[in-house]
Amino acid sequence: TPLIDRAIAASDTLVLESSPEESVDFRAMAQGTNLKSAGERVSPGKRPILDAMIARSGASRETLDNYKDWALATTLAVGDATASGANSREGVEAKLWSVFASAGKTRLAFYHAKDQLARLDSLPESDQRKMLGNILEGKENYGETLKAWTTGDIASLEKTAACTPLEGKLVGQPNNYWSRWIAARMKQPGTVLVAVGLG
Repeated sequence: TPLIDRAIAASDTLVLESSPEESVDFRAMAQGTNLKSAGERVSPGKRPILDAMIARSGASRETLDNYKDWALATTLAVGDATASGANSREGVEAKLWSVFASAGKTRLAFYHAKDQLARLDSLPESDQRKMLGNILEGKENYGETLKAWTTGDIASLEKTAACTPLEGKLVGQPNNYWSRWIAARMKQPGTVLVAVGLG
């Protein structure tokens, strides 16, 4: 939009959650030991939904059976986004990173990609299971979330953020960290564009 274009032009520094150029061995972090199969970890009524989401994800059931709950939930969510036509190369982060690079402007990230995954990996098993449950209940549906973002539907975005007792860990904690960083950075000269998601 013109407003975003002006903000980009006026900014000399970009800050994202993590660098789109960073790579991480997701599978190595995702795999657990002595896990029940994915189907055994959800209620019978949710298994048809799980089966459909696994099919959309493009990952094999054998692979996902060996994923911890947080990784299984993340993979299913990415599959939902991909099935809706999304891809990381066309994402906001990648586009902004490229624009600022082309202009020779400073680019920073709050976290390393591995740190973000480690935060999920450190969640208690009960919280990871809640993540999986939210995905299967459609509370983190990509299409609906995208529509809410593009239309400025704050109420729907708040429902997405507050749909689980994990809100404090996955949304509140990052927001608190970002706000402290921003408050300190505002005491320095320059204009910074901070582009992050819902925690």
